[in-house]
Amino acid sequence: MNNKTFEVEVKDGILVIPPEIQDYLRQCQGNTKVSITITSSSDNSDNLKEKERKEAKAILQRAKKHAQSNVSKSFNELWSDFNQVKDQIASGF
Repeated sequence: MNNKTFEVEVKDGILVIPPEIQDYLRQCQGNTKVSITITSSSDNSDNLKEKERKEAKAILQRAKKHAQSNVSKSFNELWSDFNQVKDQIASGF
């Protein structure tokens, strides 16, 4: 069995199969096996981590503002509420 390796593009999560691959597949009719190896760049995971950090920071800032505006609760009650929200966020990640 002959092996040939091609590189393909992914646009918006959709695999784009260029004409040269389609032509090659037409020539290999019959018992053909196609394998796909996906290699993602570390930039994507780093960007996701940074996005998660920013979102978590924004949530914490909103919680802090909410806690500061809620003067009817004691200091300990506010921290308890804050810690509950923080724990919920942490369990989501």
